[in-house]
Amino acid sequence: MLFVPLLGLLIFTVMPMGFITSPLPFLTDANWARVTVIVANMWIGIPYTMLIATGILTNIPAYLYESARIDGASPFKMFTKITIPISKPIIIYTILTSFIAPWADYIFASVILGDKSDRYTIAMGLYGMLTQDNIDKYFKQFAAGAVLISIPIAALFISLQKYYVEGLSGSVKG
Repeated sequence: MLFVPLLGLLIFTVMPMGFITSPLPFLTDANWARVTVIVANMWIGIPYTMLIATGILTNIPAYLYESARIDGASPFKMFTKITIPISKPIIIYTILTSFIAPWADYIFASVILGDKSDRYTIAMGLYGMLTQDNIDKYFKQFAAGAVLISIPIAALFISLQKYYVEGLSGSVKG
């Protein structure tokens, strides 16, 4: 109901303010549909990530900040030398999940975008190959597509893995 062109909450709120003069084609125009999926995924992902990050940040021992304050560290130095190193796992986790969740999401994208092929995400396109009629014809293409989907995810994880493990294994150094 948030993005319905004439009755949605967003249009109902923004049009009377004068920011736009006519309803936006959130779901009928392919470009707006992509933007809608991105914004909706951010709407879902940011609170979840903040909940996890809050748990990490509230468990940083106060004595680390107190020791740094006694040593004359500025708030910025405490942030860069204590908070960031201890928070590396959650930062890497956030980067990974922020990329993987929308990349492989099928259900949410199919609800928002419908069944028009010009607006398919990668997951929706692959799922379209798995129908009873197409499975025999397109199984090799489906398998190749599944491998191609996993390559960016694996590359991102491999490139960020050392930071993730480093944050988990060590404490504050230097």
